Amino acid sequence: MLNFSKQIADRMDSMPDGTPDVKSLLGINWRSLILMAVAGVQDYCSPAFLAEIEPNSSFRFGFLNERSQQLAGREAFYDVLFDAFVEAGAVNSSGLPIRPTLGPES
Repeated sequence: MLNFSKQIADRMDSMPDGTPDVKSLLGINWRSLILMAVAGVQDYCSPAFLAEIEPNSSFRFGFLNERSQQLAGREAFYDVLFDAFVEAGAVNSSGLPIRPTLGPES
């Protein structure tokens, strides 16, 4: 897999457009994406494979999984918070909810 990410980075380097810095960052991102994907599916990988690939990661796979779980918890919180704001409806400039008008007699 890491050889595949290296091949992608090498091919990007041969492209005529883009600065060397951008191409380098793209190559690093490909590598990081692959390593993060492996970290997320450790249960499906052999111990030998993990032992070989984990040293290539800037972070231990346990740390990456812990951070992923923390972020997933925050995303769930923000989903609930966003839904609450949507359900609350419009607000006036003071931040208080605006009572919907039902027609001319209200």
